[in-house]
Amino acid sequence: MLIAFSSEILAAASRHATLEDLFGFHNWYRQVAWRKIFVKRMAESAKEGQIHRDAFEAFDAALRETAPEMVEGWKNWVHQWGARQHTDGTESPFELKEKVATLREIKNKLTKEALLRSGEGTEVEREDTPSTFIVMGLEIEDIQRNLTIHVKAVASPRRTALLKRIRVFRKLQHAYIPNPRRFLSATQRQIWDTEVDHHVEVIRLFLLSDILDATKRMHACGQGLPGEVDLRIGEAREALHTLRQGL
Repeated sequence: MLIAFSSEILAAASRHATLEDLFGFHNWYRQVAWRKIFVKRMAESAKEGQIHRDAFEAFDAALRETAPEMVEGWKNWVHQWGARQHTDGTESPFELKEKVATLREIKNKLTKEALLRSGEGTEVEREDTPSTFIVMGLEIEDIQRNLTIHVKAVASPRRTALLKRIRVFRKLQHAYIPNPRRFLSATQRQIWDTEVDHHVEVIRLFLLSDILDATKRMHACGQGLPGEVDLRIGEAREALHTLRQGL
C-alpha cells in the first residue's frame, strides 16, 4: 500500500523501475534469509529421513525373512519392467491391479455390523463397540506418528488433546482386556510401567495384536476384538498406495 502511494506521483517509466527494484530487493532478501532456516530444515529432514529409513529396513528385513520367494519375485518383476520400453502402465509393478476395500469402507462395514449385537438384535451405542475401540487405537497411533515427525507440534495443544484420548482409550482397554499388563512380555511391561515418563507421542497403546504370545492373546480376549486385522490391512494398503504415488 505504501509503495502504491509513493509511486503514484512518478512517471510510468520511473514507477516501473521503482517497482522492479523493490521486487528485486524482496527476492534477494528471501534468498539471504534462507540461511536462517536452512540448518533447522536440514535437522528436521535428517530426523524424518532416519525414521523412514529405520522403518523401511525393519520392514524389508522381516519381509525377506518371512517371504523370501515373494521378495525375489518382486525384484525380478521390477528388473524386467525396467529393462523394456513401455507405452502404458499395464504391466507396471507400481500399479495396483486388484480392487481392495479402503480403510473408510472397512470402518463403515464394521460400524454396520456393530449396530446390532450378534443373535440378540439389540442396538448398541457406537462408543461401546469393540470396532470403535480398535478404530480409536489406530487413530491415536496415527496422530502419534504425525507428532513424532512434526517436531513443531510437540509443544502444541494437540499433545494435551491426545493425552486425554489415550486416557479414554485406557479405560476402554481395561473393559475389553481386563488387566492387559499381565499378558505383556517383560520388555513391554517395563514400557507400560514407565509410560508416564514418556512424551505422549511415544506412549504404547498395546492393542490385542501387540500381545506376542498367541496363548496369552487368546486368554486376554477369548473371542477376539473383531476388525483389528481388517483395519490393519486397510491401513497398510492405504500406506502402500501413498508410497506408490511417490514412486
